[in-house]
Amino acid sequence: MITHMNSLSENEKIEFEKAKSFISGYVADEFNSKADFCDLNHISIGYTEIGSEGQGDFPFQVEADLINYEINYYIAGELAKAEKYDSLMEMNEQRLSCLDFEDMLYTGTTELDRILAEKEAKTPIKTVLAVSQCDTNRYFVANDITKDAVKDLIKNSDKLFMDLCALGGKELTVIEFAQYSQTDGISAIDVDIDEQTLHVYDDTPITSFEDIRNDTSHNCEKEITDVRNSCDLIAQLDDVISTCQKIEDALMTEELDINPFNKSIER
Repeated sequence: MITHMNSLSENEKIEFEKAKSFISGYVADEFNSKADFCDLNHISIGYTEIGSEGQGDFPFQVEADLINYEINYYIAGELAKAEKYDSLMEMNEQRLSCLDFEDMLYTGTTELDRILAEKEAKTPIKTVLAVSQCDTNRYFVANDITKDAVKDLIKNSDKLFMDLCALGGKELTVIEFAQYSQTDGISAIDVDIDEQTLHVYDDTPITSFEDIRNDTSHNCEKEITDVRNSCDLIAQLDDVISTCQKIEDALMTEELDINPFNKSIER
């Protein structure tokens, strides 16, 4: 900081001291803390986590850069927005003299919405989901959902409408859902809770909840797989026991030679 101060004109030194005063007063009032000016490019003026219940939590950091005359907003460690000023005087007058953490939060949540929307727009849509109950219809992009996951909820959930909606991502209009449901390469899943039906738009017949709940084929397949895994484990244990018995016999007859270099056992 001393080196930087030496390179400033008298007027710039006055503005620099103003900037420090504005930041120090704000940090003391807002956070009951002292501002840290050790790195003039990265002076912390606010940190929290942002994000809605559906978005999740994202670390949010705001920093003042007195070298490049910027206020920088970082989300999850990545620069989300930079407010650039032509001079430290302009930065003092327009920003540092009126720092407000609520304004920073608004900027942060707005940028997070933008970032997530752009990310979602770049992600190809693979699955869409429609859920209806009591004249309430909801439509979602649901790339992470599978037909089997929906069937499992139908079998086990006592809050089916809420649980299915929770699986959805970006909400769609009925027209968007209809368009996607007719698009090659996109799977459309339609759950009508009032009618107790599941329809997957891939030429498969409409399935009733009763048939889904009575279908035990998925459980049987899992049980068969579990049995096979158990048999494999038993066979492996038999091999271990047999090997241990051979080692014991060799030790008893003093015929065992251990080679410490390649970790193998030779007789």
